[in-house]
Amino acid sequence: MEIEDVYGQEKELVNGRNRLSTRSLGQTSLKTICRNLGRTQNAVVLKASRLSLGAFKDGNGVMTLCQLASALGYTGSYSWIKQKLLKNGLPVIKQKIRSSVVLKVDIEKFWEWAETNKHVINWSKAEKNILGIEPKWVDERRKIDFYNKSCYNKPWKKSEEELLKAYLGKGLTYIEISKRIDRTSEAVRRRIYELYLDSPKRESVKTWTNGDAELAIKLREQGYSYRSIAERLNRSQGSVRGKLDRINNPEYSAVRSERRRRLKEVEASE
Repeated sequence: MEIEDVYGQEKELVNGRNRLSTRSLGQTSLKTICRNLGRTQNAVVLKASRLSLGAFKDGNGVMTLCQLASALGYTGSYSWIKQKLLKNGLPVIKQKIRSSVVLKVDIEKFWEWAETNKHVINWSKAEKNILGIEPKWVDERRKIDFYNKSCYNKPWKKSEEELLKAYLGKGLTYIEISKRIDRTSEAVRRRIYELYLDSPKRESVKTWTNGDAELAIKLREQGYSYRSIAERLNRSQGSVRGKLDRINNPEYSAVRSERRRRLKEVEASE
């Protein structure tokens, strides 16, 4: 009889004395697992997915780059995520099969690379322990990516545009409007421009304190997006980006001043 059970913290598919578990996926080939369970490859892969056992690796802890991308939740363009990972130095093994070259990834080396390249992968897409037991830092990074993900662009609804017009009529600022309709101040500014609406009143200049600047630096180093930081500090996304640019590049202000000076000269000469 076939039973589904939990062994410690591992989910298993038990068929007689044979088990399909997270240990099997990392230590035993798919072909051997199928033979032990008396199942086809498709049946085993499907069942492993339903039990959330993780992605299949060969006996040496290696999987193809395509399998890795899928396990990490990238179901769209494989070419895009492939180029992104390779561009950021993901170590791969090239294996020639007939006339094709297959890229494979050693999972242990992947984790070493991932720890120093946390920003490259959106961990909110990847199911917990999909690649086996995860390093401790992945949980914190997944929380950050979930938070950042909630701040990304989404299509404007007609009801939101009506609210935008109403808030403009009440004299609210970009930041005040952005909070009420859950958009970035930059998204609000862009939509106002696209709808040919009058701009709202400008916010009063808010001075940066040393504490605000230090928190912004800390959050950015942890991987939070500019918008996430802006929400924490009650500032616009542009303000946060500009402040961090000035901190990271001391010549930033001088370069901008020079550009303004040249622009004024051009305008004066016309």
